[in-house]
Amino acid sequence: MKKYIIALCLAVMLLTGCGSNTEEIEKYRTDMDNILSQIASVDSELNSLDPENEQSMNMLLLNLDKLDGLFKQMSELDYPEGFEQIKKLSVDASNDMSMSVARFHDAYDGEYNEEAQSEAYDLYQDANQKLRVLIQVLRGEYNNSSADDEEIDAEEPVTDAEPASDE
Repeated sequence: MKKYIIALCLAVMLLTGCGSNTEEIEKYRTDMDNILSQIASVDSELNSLDPENEQSMNMLLLNLDKLDGLFKQMSELDYPEGFEQIKKLSVDASNDMSMSVARFHDAYDGEYNEEAQSEAYDLYQDANQKLRVLIQVLRGEYNNSSADDEEIDAEEPVTDAEPASDE
């Protein structure tokens, strides 16, 4: 996680120049680190759900609601000058996550709806794909500003976007 935060800091400085907007960039970095850490925590909770447990469905929906709120927070951050592409990705990811969560609720609140579940999953993948691209852009690892690049695997989990540890 330390490597990720360092990489994020370096990317932010490279994207904006070291001396300009320093306070604004530092606040953005701190806010983004906090949100990404919370997203990783919720992702971990989602991955640990036991499908055999009767409470898992309720926990799934509660955690998806948390993710929706975190994606909204991310999209509402004060983005420093020069971060327009990241702001757009963030807003698009938040919109996809909100639609996904609404469809998951349609799928699982009451009688199971397979079509709603399928749509929800696709939107969830789209939101996470945009989040991965956003993280790559912040790190300076992704040069194409389009979140629809077909070369990126939409099935790759968000947590794989973090660099491997040297341990």
